[in-house]
Amino acid sequence: MKKGKEYELLIERIYKELQGDAEIKQDDFILGKESGTKRQLDLTIRHKIAETEILIIVQAKDWKHKADITIVGEFISVIRDVRGQKGILICKSGFTKKAIEYAKRENIQLLSAHAAEKTDWKLELNIPVLRFEKIFKTQYTYEFQFTTGENQTSAHIDFNFATFKIGEIILQSHEFINFLLKGIKLDSSGKRRKLIFPLKDIFCQTIDKKWTLMNQIEIEYYFEKHVISKNNFSPSEYRVLRDYSKEHDIHSFLKWDDIIPLLQSKSSWKDVTKNKEAQIIKNPYIIVKGISFGIFYSCSYTYLK
Repeated sequence: MKKGKEYELLIERIYKELQGDAEIKQDDFILGKESGTKRQLDLTIRHKIAETEILIIVQAKDWKHKADITIVGEFISVIRDVRGQKGILICKSGFTKKAIEYAKRENIQLLSAHAAEKTDWKLELNIPVLRFEKIFKTQYTYEFQFTTGENQTSAHIDFNFATFKIGEIILQSHEFINFLLKGIKLDSSGKRRKLIFPLKDIFCQTIDKKWTLMNQIEIEYYFEKHVISKNNFSPSEYRVLRDYSKEHDIHSFLKWDDIIPLLQSKSSWKDVTKNKEAQIIKNPYIIVKGISFGIFYSCSYTYLK
């Protein structure tokens, strides 16, 4: 494989992930209108806007040094020769200041491509994470169903570690609460509220390890506070383009499994003020919306580019 080919293949993979509906061709040849010769192009991207075909020319440089203004100028002449509508120049080590300024004036996008799989392509990746968390205080009251003469003295549970059974499905306490609360909008006014759930054919394992049929569960809760906290996400696997023109990252792949331990961690999160929040959201970040409901915690996260 020729020098730089692996880097070109990485870039092709990234653009296929980002623009799956486009026609992407690696090592393409287009006849130059002015030169009259076939131009070798590292990557071309073709897609349609209405009935108009847009041709994007991508040039890749797997260099250990920054690309300078001369390289940008040479690339511009290629784009004009093949009548490309847009040009993207990618250099692993970035660009000189003059090259960046020139490319901005000529509407050329300057990027570097990175992935965790190879040392030369790695990037120190710390994506800001903002968590907006609603915290509720709760109290649980449960009621079992007994037949006449049945021993009731052992019918006690530690709700934090209880196990429940619905048919053949076994649920831990936080999973069971998740099941009960599905579709319910919680009151955030701070007033004490009660939720009563009549239960049918649901069993709980009591302290004597017996499966005991339940009648109902009552949950009393109130909203305590709203907390905004910050952390940083560093995925072990990623593919990303770093944009020098707009000074931000464009991710085509992140290993999201890595964020689970981060969300479960309590000590690494730091509270932030509104002013700090405003600074963070100027760049790409991950937003987490969470609910802490006693033993139950639920969250969803979204990457905002």
